[in-house]
Amino acid sequence: MVSPQIAKLMASLKPSGLTDGRIDKDEFYVKVNDLAKRAGMFYEKIRYLIDYKEEHTIRRNAIQRILKRNLFFKTEGKTAQFLVHELVRGGYLESGSFLESRISYVQGIIDKFLFLQNFLIRLTERNLAINKEIISLAASEIEIYLFGSKIEESVFAAFYETVKDNIKFSQIPINSDDKDTQTYIACLRSFLKADEQTIAYRLWLRFLPNWIDVKNASEVQEAAKNFPSVQSKIVAELYDNLSWKIARKLKNQAIYFSLIKEIIERFGADSEQILDDPSSLEKQTKNILESKYKKENARIRKSAVRAIIYIFFTKTILAFVLELPYDMAILGKIYYPALFINVIFHPLLLFFITYTIKPLGEKNTTLIVSGLNTVIYENSMPSIQIRGRKNNNFLYFIFLILYGLIFLLSFGAIISVLYYKLNFNFMSMLLFTFFLTLVAYFGLRLRYIAKNWAVGSDKESSIYFLGNILVMPIVEVGRWLSQKFEGVNILVFIMDFIVETPFKVALSVFDSFISFLKEKREEMY
Repeated sequence: MVSPQIAKLMASLKPSGLTDGRIDKDEFYVKVNDLAKRAGMFYEKIRYLIDYKEEHTIRRNAIQRILKRNLFFKTEGKTAQFLVHELVRGGYLESGSFLESRISYVQGIIDKFLFLQNFLIRLTERNLAINKEIISLAASEIEIYLFGSKIEESVFAAFYETVKDNIKFSQIPINSDDKDTQTYIACLRSFLKADEQTIAYRLWLRFLPNWIDVKNASEVQEAAKNFPSVQSKIVAELYDNLSWKIARKLKNQAIYFSLIKEIIERFGADSEQILDDPSSLEKQTKNILESKYKKENARIRKSAVRAIIYIFFTKTILAFVLELPYDMAILGKIYYPALFINVIFHPLLLFFITYTIKPLGEKNTTLIVSGLNTVIYENSMPSIQIRGRKNNNFLYFIFLILYGLIFLLSFGAIISVLYYKLNFNFMSMLLFTFFLTLVAYFGLRLRYIAKNWAVGSDKESSIYFLGNILVMPIVEVGRWLSQKFEGVNILVFIMDFIVETPFKVALSVFDSFISFLKEKREEMY
């Protein structure tokens, strides 16, 4: 007998038949020329080699980038059309799978947010900041409309409802609304792997639940009046680290519900029978996990290659732009050993970090099957304890001093080796340390992603713990730098404003020309 939450989940999906919509031959679909699509897909791959993004965020970032460019060139009324065609040419949407009639709804989303932006500009002078926030929200809403899955949303809702009452807080002063919001964000992070922009949009809908149904200018104007207060609430909730604490504790439960989602997506209406039968559930779970392990390993290798290329290109450019001129101007000569180490070391280190990741195996599968049975049949879930910091300011101050000493020890050891052993100059040391922190952070992120399907515990070896303590300051600086300099990428700027615009225009013209030639050919018969 399945748990009430799982039974409710299956009942919510029955009206849709657990299947996607069928193609109607009488409708018109967005189609592009195959050669144009190949060129567009090739460009997208090259672009994200030099602008490293986590794989699950690439699609939303592509929508945001295309929106930003088209709105900059003021393609009012046709922005959605250009957007959808570019997504098809970029390989994000299948050619011949998207109804032309649905473009008008996408345009409605864009117009709605543009109305909101215009109202906000009248209320405030933060034009640039508002433009960025509005485009981000619009991109998230469009992504959900184009690529959203009812199954995923339904399983997410079941996941949230299952875990929210099992989270207990100790020594954390928090009201029920903030607790629910932080738990909601934690579920988005752990189950959907949502980034900050996607979470911001989900919170936007949470605080303005009628936004999807907004149709006229007066309703948009009302939302504009609430925008400053809603945005401040969103920022406050996002910057509260409590959601991260909860998300780390929800990792195992997120894996179990991800398996449930996979079963429903694969077997449709038959999934109810599988979930009702423990032996059948175990068999299908093992089959799915075997496939998932292979795909995850391939995905990690692909992400590692992208990260290595990103680091190599960026590092090489900075070496020639900053390090070489510094050597010539200050030292009067080029110190080739430092230049060579700075170019080669960091990509090799990232290669070592990522290619030593151990694949998951039978032991992990057994743990997942056991946990899945507990969630589905026993309707029991261990209470999740979230403890706050004890209110002892003196001890906390002492701990900060100790952490500062560890920080100095880690970076002091690195700088000592570079200066006294390898004879690095100031610029060489600065670039080496800068990229070391980024590589440490990227490597940690990739190793964490590799464990997406790993059921774990809080236990770890003493050696692993001590190693983490020494590396932690380096990783923390890398995380801070990656967040602060996320939008600072010279190659991306060149690609976006010098290469991409004429290239995408050329692809569009070429695609239209091919359609014209086909029409002319048909007139001959």
